[in-house]
Amino acid sequence: MKTILFLTVILFTFNNIISLVPDAGLESINSKNLMQNVKILCSDEFDGRLPGSEGYNKAADFIAGRFKQIGLLPAGDDNFFQYLNVEYNKINAPVEFKVVTSQESISYELGKDFVF
Repeated sequence: MKTILFLTVILFTFNNIISLVPDAGLESINSKNLMQNVKILCSDEFDGRLPGSEGYNKAADFIAGRFKQIGLLPAGDDNFFQYLNVEYNKINAPVEFKVVTSQESISYELGKDFVF
């Protein structure tokens, strides 16, 4: 009985606390804004957002700006940013991939026919 009473008090207290929290950040989230941000981040300006690339850093700056706009407080190592070492490989063109047999030679195109 004491457990049920205790849980009921906790539940009502938690419910009252939740109702006092402002929803300002939630009000800024809607399908129009979300799609606008997705279109921007998918644009050629961000060059695929490969970790460590210039496009990646541009995208991170864009998102940090959006966080500031909606009033979020920074919580990273440096403002809104948290640093993480990530290794990546960049393939510089031209890359050639061929299958050569005694009868023929077949060429393949990077990105269209194969990826690394």
